[in-house]
Amino acid sequence: LFKINEQGDVLWEYFSPTGELRGKEGRAIATSDGGLLVFTGQGVEVYVNPVTGQLRWHNYVFKLDSSRQEEWGVLVRDSLPSTSPNNQLTSGIEMQDGSGYAVAGNLIARTPENWFFSGVLAKISPDGELLWKRYYQHIAGEGPRHYINDLAQAPDGGFIMAGEGRDTVNAPRQQGWLLKVDEYGCLVPGCE
Repeated sequence: LFKINEQGDVLWEYFSPTGELRGKEGRAIATSDGGLLVFTGQGVEVYVNPVTGQLRWHNYVFKLDSSRQEEWGVLVRDSLPSTSPNNQLTSGIEMQDGSGYAVAGNLIARTPENWFFSGVLAKISPDGELLWKRYYQHIAGEGPRHYINDLAQAPDGGFIMAGEGRDTVNAPRQQGWLLKVDEYGCLVPGCE
């Protein structure tokens, strides 16, 4: 990460720790304490055979303080090893009540029998503890893909998310997607 002034001069730089593979379309938001909340990916190598591997990504969030020192980091991932290079966090906010942060995007969730390209919303405490994670799908069927592109906190403490659902088999192939959930990420109240 780096900050530049209006003339394009670099004011500061941040480099992730040596030996950790971070990257993949990272985004950051300023936090009220002068720091940054960064949502990105943490790379893992998945072996295809004894001599070949692929780089895959788990969603990763980390917090920098006002001196750009890392305070904490947390994975926002499925319980099974990464299956896709498409895992991505696209939006994040600091909670208005100071209870932490929320991040949203998409995640390949899977079971041993099947996989699901889901929208995802997660809440993280101010200290970096993953409090909860919710998966969202709108289109049922073969191979649908769900993306959350933007996130806002609603006046009632819940969340509003905008994105798209893509059906890879049936028309219409691409649809706008708007979700309103409660403060626990529940589309149906009581999921907490």
